[in-house]
Amino acid sequence: MTKQELMDEILARIPVLQNIQGCRDEINSANAPLEALGAEEPIIRFLKLGIGCIGGIAGLAVSALVINVIELLFPTGWFGLILTFILIIYGYKKVHSKVGEFFNKADNEKREKLQKHIENYEQELQRLIEQHGEWILEVLPENYAYFYCAEKIYGYLKNGRADSLKEALNL
Repeated sequence: MTKQELMDEILARIPVLQNIQGCRDEINSANAPLEALGAEEPIIRFLKLGIGCIGGIAGLAVSALVINVIELLFPTGWFGLILTFILIIYGYKKVHSKVGEFFNKADNEKREKLQKHIENYEQELQRLIEQHGEWILEVLPENYAYFYCAEKIYGYLKNGRADSLKEALNL
């Protein structure tokens, strides 16, 4: 194969390699926020804690009303105190879990959208490799079958730094 034929063959493969690299880049860029969704941000923890405390206060208010009624019927101090703690803990847990469900729902929607995005690009990448893989490897060795490498090899041949594929690969 002459130098010009080699350059033409590489030049013909560069757009396909560029599409393949674009798919890889999209998959990598979508994976970073997907991994970040697993970590709970400090502001969300603070909101869950704060709103959970409001639930605890609501439990305290309810217990105060219930205790007043119970104290009229059964005048015992310990029962009211125990009931107050139970209602405070119940209120905190109930509100805290509802706030957590709200934020988890939003995260799950984002996660599903990112996973679908990644899946689409993985399918496109697989299609490109199946369709053009052998054609690309007819000219470029497997370790150099990347957009960046093909551009560099083409540049070496075009600028006269190399006269063959072997020379271009050694630069």
